[in-house]
Amino acid sequence: MNRVFVDTGSFYASLNRRDASHRNAACLFRRAQREHWFLCTTNFVLAESHALILAPMGRNRAWNFLQAIITESTNVF
Repeated sequence: MNRVFVDTGSFYASLNRRDASHRNAACLFRRAQREHWFLCTTNFVLAESHALILAPMGRNRAWNFLQAIITESTNVF
């Protein structure tokens, strides 16, 4: 099983189609889901990611991001 630490840049790039790394990040998250990778992050990364998503993408997108963390297999340390 692959264990991967996910940082703010990865979360943000996967959601923002204008980000230069969007395609790679989205592809890696799909692969992680398909192959059942063990994803982990910290509460600080989640707070930073939420704030970064909130401004350009709005409250609904930021809320959906947090909900996805809860329902997906991402572990927060």
